[in-house]
Amino acid sequence: MRFKGQLLLFALIITLLPVALYGAGRASSSEPEFSRTDAAYKVALGEQEQIIIEPTHAWFGKRKFFIRFLAGDYAFYSSGFYPGLKEGETEYGPGSYVLKLEKIQMERWEDLPEDAEKVSILPREEWLSVITGLYEKITPKDGKQGIVIDFLNEREYFLYFDAQGDLQATLLEEKPPEIDVSATYSEDEITRMRLEYLRKAHAAGDIPDSIFLVRHPEEGAFSYPFFAANLQSGVVVYIQLISDEDIAKALYKGNMFGSVGHLVGPSFLGMIVRPFTALHQLLMVPSDSIQDTVMPNSLKRIDQDEPVPELYQGPGMDLAEFEKQLDEITETTSSSGTIEYLIDGKAFYPRFIDAFQKAEKSIDLRTYIFDNDDYARKVADVLKDSADDGVRVRVLLDGLPTIGHSKPKKGKLPEGYTPPPTIYGYMEKNSDVSVRLRPNTWFSLDHSKTTMIDREFAFLGGMNIGKEYRYYWHDMMMELRGPVVGKLQDDFDKAWAVNGWGGDIASAISQMSTHTVEPTGEDYPIRVMLSSQGDSDIYWAQLAAIDNAKKYIYIENAYFADNHILYRLIKARRRGVDVRVILPQKGNWGAMNASNLVTANRMFVNGIRVYLYPGMSHIKAAVYDGWVCIGSANFDRASFRLNVETNIAFTHEPKVQELLDTLFYTDFEKSEEMTGQHRFMEAIANQM
Repeated sequence: MRFKGQLLLFALIITLLPVALYGAGRASSSEPEFSRTDAAYKVALGEQEQIIIEPTHAWFGKRKFFIRFLAGDYAFYSSGFYPGLKEGETEYGPGSYVLKLEKIQMERWEDLPEDAEKVSILPREEWLSVITGLYEKITPKDGKQGIVIDFLNEREYFLYFDAQGDLQATLLEEKPPEIDVSATYSEDEITRMRLEYLRKAHAAGDIPDSIFLVRHPEEGAFSYPFFAANLQSGVVVYIQLISDEDIAKALYKGNMFGSVGHLVGPSFLGMIVRPFTALHQLLMVPSDSIQDTVMPNSLKRIDQDEPVPELYQGPGMDLAEFEKQLDEITETTSSSGTIEYLIDGKAFYPRFIDAFQKAEKSIDLRTYIFDNDDYARKVADVLKDSADDGVRVRVLLDGLPTIGHSKPKKGKLPEGYTPPPTIYGYMEKNSDVSVRLRPNTWFSLDHSKTTMIDREFAFLGGMNIGKEYRYYWHDMMMELRGPVVGKLQDDFDKAWAVNGWGGDIASAISQMSTHTVEPTGEDYPIRVMLSSQGDSDIYWAQLAAIDNAKKYIYIENAYFADNHILYRLIKARRRGVDVRVILPQKGNWGAMNASNLVTANRMFVNGIRVYLYPGMSHIKAAVYDGWVCIGSANFDRASFRLNVETNIAFTHEPKVQELLDTLFYTDFEKSEEMTGQHRFMEAIANQM
């Protein structure tokens, strides 16, 4: 169920996330060392390390509270004060309170107060699986009535079950007119109901601690990033707000000049020339928070006692009918063209560089990371040479990850190599290459990897620019020709325009013209699928594919962290679908490795076949009964509902079979299938 077109504002899920206050154990006078594999950080999302705020530790005293959190690579130490007690009061009574973080710094606190007590961190998925049950319990299930919930006397939300039996939420003023209001709960009433429900959940063992902290899934201004509550005292706290400016100031004081320059410069000043884009991003940031709440994703819905059925032996889904569904789901139509698979750097990069050298008119390159190592610099040199020869070269980079990779990994560099200060500065210096860094307004990211040559053919897939993609990682790109290239070119032109100083005005002008590419004579239908904040076509299409699949689902992806996808895959296996997932045996990011282990274990116990690819696989491909979806998108919340992503989809049988033969069947053979022994190792890893 899509939420497109609705102002899904920030705080509904806040009513679903009252969390714990004051902690269980005394804090020591100095903070211990913590690693990047802390449990709270394991829920961080995204392909590379991003600015995703996650709490790792918290302490609450009688007058002041402290929260340590990670924002991407960096640890921050924040603190704030409780509001003053009213005259005659000696302690805070049951109810809701709003607190504000007063200070954010990169240095550790000198000393925590003696009265500070440590608060445990509860994983958000565990929290949502419990609290959603309350709202399902109090909302009428007849599809004709719903309930109104008041939030902090600021806004009213309407909860109801739709015709498919799924819990939905919207602002009261936007509720479906045919559904009546059956009950209205004030802030005090809903707080009491939540506390009673949570106390019972704690007594039943569904919540391990009566005092815990949860990270709210929203980002951006006007949100409440952390929530605390004490189930014993009945105190519920909503903690405001960690803003972009607060983090930028802390980074600046910590001498992180490169990142701050990008945050304070392009990201904030970009709002001036991109006001409509920035406002849209701001409004769309929290929409996925509400989706997390109202979409069924709890594994408790799966009857674990029910045996996993035998595999279905009949035909797959009706692909022609499914394509019609996609027209409605994505509001797009298929284009056409041809595809050539380029698996691994050995197949892709020589072709890539050769295309630069042969380009006659233009090169338009868009990537998430342009690394700073010796191989990436070689690619940059080829681009500079092409520009010197009169080819128009435009390079569009996402700002934060590119800046974050300005220090390449020393272990894989030739002896004596000195990286340039920034790769984008290197490309522009003494050359005609034009580089634009995408402003990361509200920490939105552009994760697409597309390159157009002479506006006639294109490369698309999962590879960034760097040595590891050329030599060390298993990854994939595709070369596209035909009319589909015109759609990719139009998308690049729009992105290039909006990320320049012309901003929204230039973007509007760029949309007045479209680029067409002549058919090759061998074309077949290819659908371009784009995702961004508030427009998650890739996500909704694959959810629909999982629900429609009858015979098989094959997925290969390095970053698997979306509970809704996991829930649907398990349901598909319970229908008899042959579900197989390939994960890297050892990924590039410790937090996601830990998350993948947990996900793999859940798949395994529910009958899904899990394969561990030797080394690092960065492939992002899926096949559902002959419908392929492949490109830049990971299987995580960041890719599906926040980042800008570019995938293609098709059902052309020869190309589907070629992908199965050259990628999936080959990787099934190379990989080690997960067994009960792996589950044992995962259990050990969780204790380390």
